Amino acid sequence: MAETRSQQESFDSDRQQVGEVYAQALLAAASQHGVVESSLEQLESVCQDVFSELPKLRLLLDSPRIGPADKQRVLDKAFGGQMETILLNFLKVLAEHGRLDCLAAISAAYRELYNESTGRVTLQVTSASEMDQARQAQIAQQLGEKMNKTVEIELTVDPDLIGGTVIRDGDTVYDGSVANRLEQIRQQAMQRTTQQFQEMADRFSTEDDS
Repeated sequence: MAETRSQQESFDSDRQQVGEVYAQALLAAASQHGVVESSLEQLESVCQDVFSELPKLRLLLDSPRIGPADKQRVLDKAFGGQMETILLNFLKVLAEHGRLDCLAAISAAYRELYNESTGRVTLQVTSASEMDQARQAQIAQQLGEKMNKTVEIELTVDPDLIGGTVIRDGDTVYDGSVANRLEQIRQQAMQRTTQQFQEMADRFSTEDDS
C-alpha cells in the first residue's frame, strides 16, 4: 500500500514537472501572437468544463489505443474554429507526444506563470458560510491592497469553521476562523493546567525530600 502511494506521488510529481515545461512553451508561443489571456481561459475551460461535460471525449483522448493522428482529428473536430489556433496546435503536439494526460498540470502551471507575469495571485478562501459576489470582491480588494497585487479568490464553504475565514496562499495558511481561535484557547488552557499540575508535583516532591 505504501509502495503504491509512493508510486502515485512520483507519477503526480512527474506530471507536474512536465506541466511546467509545456506551460512555459505555451506561454512563449501565446505571447508571440498576443493570445496569452484568451489561451488561458480556453485551456481552463477545456480542463474544467468540456471534459466534465463530455467525459467520453476525455477518455478517447487519454486512450492508448487511439493513435496520435486520430486524436488530432478528434481535436480538430471538437475545437476547430472554437479556440485559438496556437492552443489547438499545442493540444495536437500533446496528443502526438502522448502527454494529454498532463493537461490539468499544464493548465495549473500556465495559470501560475500568467499570474506571476501580471502581478496576480489566486488565494483559496474558506468561509463558514456563503459569501455574495460583493463580499468576495471586497475581500479580494482588501487582500490586494495588503499584498500590492491583483487578487482573485476561490471560495469554499466549511460550516465547521463556525465563523471567520481561512486564507491559503500556496503553502502559507492564515487561519482567522472562530474554530481556530477556540482551539488556541483550548490549547492554552491545557498548557496552563499541565503547568499547574507540574508545579504541584514539584512542590510535593520538595516537601517529601525535606
